[in-house]
Amino acid sequence: MKILLAVFQLEKQSGKERDCIAIARHLASRGHDVTIVTTIPSPEPLDRITVVQVKARGLTNHRRARNFARAVREHRRTHQPDALLSFELVPGADFHYVADDAAILRDRLWAWPPRQRIRLALERGVFAAASRTELWFLTQDQHDAYHIAYDFDPARAHVLPADPKKLLATVATRLEQHIPAA
Repeated sequence: MKILLAVFQLEKQSGKERDCIAIARHLASRGHDVTIVTTIPSPEPLDRITVVQVKARGLTNHRRARNFARAVREHRRTHQPDALLSFELVPGADFHYVADDAAILRDRLWAWPPRQRIRLALERGVFAAASRTELWFLTQDQHDAYHIAYDFDPARAHVLPADPKKLLATVATRLEQHIPAA
């Protein structure tokens, strides 16, 4: 199975970057063809994993995030993986690993400059009821907060196990059960 993972950068390796690499390694060890799309690759070698560096230009973080989502969608269109797991806000992804808090609950509704408007547009594209993206939450509280904000179909959402081995097994199983849209 060809699986595409998308994370903005792999250089600093905080939580979601480490999780992305762990999931990629686990999937590769199960025989999958794994590609990570990123703007900055990992300084450490990633055996049996293809890393594709894309450009996500912009003078601000929110414009780079929007352009990264566009680059990921374009890579998906041209390479046609069986599944796309995004660790960033990429509308249209098959799966989204939720690592951040909901911007709509955090930001003041009366003061949305372009930074918040772009982030909210990306967030809506992933979480809104019309989206088909399967959502993977790290905690029940995180799930509940997003559900309050976006009222998505509960069947789309899963809270991942806290145990790292169980998390990897759950992610692999969900991806392997995925049937790509025609």
